[in-house]
Amino acid sequence: MLAIHSLRNILVVLLIFSLILTAMAEWKLPDLIINHITLTRRNCFKYRCG
Repeated sequence: MLAIHSLRNILVVLLIFSLILTAMAEWKLPDLIINHITLTRRNCFKYRCG
């Protein structure tokens, strides 16, 4: 009984987490990815990584 209850709680948390992630991905995530790529590229040019 307890295991089923905790499993349901975990599923609810995962559902909320995925909803938050999708909501963030709508507007925030592309900018974050673009900023990360440009920052790493700038660092590569600055420090000649690779």
